[in-house]
Amino acid sequence: MNWLQKLSQSTKAKPMALPFDLPEESYTGTSNIDNQMTDSTAREEQLRHNPEYLGSGSMGVVGLTDKGIAVKYTDVGGEAALAEQFMNDYVPCIPKIFEVRQIQTNPSLWSIAMEQVKLLPDNRETNIIVFLLEELLGPRSVVSREDKNKYKKEIKRLIKRYPYLKKLAADYRNMMDCLKSSEIDPWDINHTNIGYDQNGNLVLFDLGLSSLI
Repeated sequence: MNWLQKLSQSTKAKPMALPFDLPEESYTGTSNIDNQMTDSTAREEQLRHNPEYLGSGSMGVVGLTDKGIAVKYTDVGGEAALAEQFMNDYVPCIPKIFEVRQIQTNPSLWSIAMEQVKLLPDNRETNIIVFLLEELLGPRSVVSREDKNKYKKEIKRLIKRYPYLKKLAADYRNMMDCLKSSEIDPWDINHTNIGYDQNGNLVLFDLGLSSLI
């Protein structure tokens, strides 16, 4: 499930304890943050960022400011701590982090302001090649040698049929090399939580399950 899945603009909105209105259809992370965020915190965030709803997923909800900055609201302290570290020590495989704030203490909530990322195309061939690359290159890969050869052949077949995937495959390898050299354990990489930053780098923008090695 894409944590930045854009929902239909025509969907009827309903008021919730967040700094923006939400479509009636939403995901687990949306209701989770909504249930924890107080009206006071929501008003403060609305005054601070005045965001519009951008998307949500299983572990958070995201708004977009009029300056084009994505603001993620999360209750995962580890994610906030990791984002703060990358804010002070930039790496090119993570979006540029502008600000990390604890906006509420009981229960604890954080906001992470980051560069907006261009999502990957949501189509079958992109989803498949990212899955195959993760199976081959992911830190927890347990693919047998026989399956690795099958996956490599399938990747070559996809690239031959869809030439634009050649760049994505190369960028994916570069991103994984960057994550490894930066001692970042991503845990969960899929086509819904990676995308391109403004410098054209493929980046992992969902840090919810990531940690340092």
